[in-house]
Amino acid sequence: MRCLKSINTERRDEFNRLFLKGILVWLAAVCICFLTQHLIYPDQLTNDYQLASFLGIILIYPIHKLLHILGCFKYREGTVIQWRIHFFFLPCIKLNIKRIIPKWHYIFSLILPFVIITTILIVLMLLTPIGHSGMFLILLSVHFGMSFSDFTHIKKLWKMPKNCFIESAERGFSVLISD
Repeated sequence: MRCLKSINTERRDEFNRLFLKGILVWLAAVCICFLTQHLIYPDQLTNDYQLASFLGIILIYPIHKLLHILGCFKYREGTVIQWRIHFFFLPCIKLNIKRIIPKWHYIFSLILPFVIITTILIVLMLLTPIGHSGMFLILLSVHFGMSFSDFTHIKKLWKMPKNCFIESAERGFSVLISD
């Protein structure tokens, strides 16, 4: 196999840029969620279910990362989970898979948390009155902002050849094709 392209996801300010863009997506999603809530259900925004929504905000990041791990569970041998602190207080989990993964399995592991968590949150919003809680709408928006970096990586991989493979590199990942 030979390396078609190396994608550096850790170059200077890469995390900061993705984090800032994720916050902007989160703010846009907050605006859209609250406007949609107000247009569809005027005067029904409540402060109920704040504790449940706050616990959801705290737990959504570990659940999101766990679903990434489950998405590539078949390739778990040699997987390294690292903790890093960003901005002096923000704990972040980094997942390094030391095996070569087919492109579509890697994309599946990137998109799995978005699909599952969004489905659960929308079903909860439609079937229970928790959808009228402001904190719940913030939880949904935080999830959209958190998934932004996954979609950025998917966009980088989407135009690569169909039968390529992904390998974790020291500062990102490499796209491999067979000779």
